[in-house]
Amino acid sequence: MTNLNNAMFLSLLSLLFFGLLSACDSENLPSETDESLLGGTQQAGSDSTTDMISHEEGGEMTAGAMVEPWVQIGTGFRRYESLEAGQVVPIIAGIQGGFHVWGAFIGEGFNDLDVRVIYSMELNGEVLARADYTEFELPKNSEREFEYAGVAVIYNDNDDVERTSDQEFVLKLRVETQDGLSLEDQIRLRPHCCE
Repeated sequence: MTNLNNAMFLSLLSLLFFGLLSACDSENLPSETDESLLGGTQQAGSDSTTDMISHEEGGEMTAGAMVEPWVQIGTGFRRYESLEAGQVVPIIAGIQGGFHVWGAFIGEGFNDLDVRVIYSMELNGEVLARADYTEFELPKNSEREFEYAGVAVIYNDNDDVERTSDQEFVLKLRVETQDGLSLEDQIRLRPHCCE
């Protein structure tokens, strides 16, 4: 009797499955101009697609206007912390024997897929520390800005750390997008050895 019950159950399940398949008819699919395919939602009372909210390559759309691409350099291990010109920042003694300063940035208005993030720290035009990363996708903060923290800008030579501690460096950032956009920012700061 259990084999008969199982067979009936499977038959009913098959009928239900085929019924659902026939309900998914190609006439019910959205047209190519359906607003859900455009990546946004139409604002009430608007006939224009420029009022759509969506993420586009090369910029992020907001209600009626494209956000100008920008980045702002900062510091921070777990989250972005803003910097002021001339600010003292700690030089971190890493567990592998090297030294670094934490780099971070916020920004928006650009395609964040496969971005290259390049930091350099220069003293009198000489690059003493670098970082060069490629990120698949950038995280966003509560303000919907890209927020990228925890970048170890690593000294090239440990001998430079002590002799340059407390001198004014220029920390530079360049973000390169896959569509050719390059965004830059820099700030003067004073790395202090060592934590």
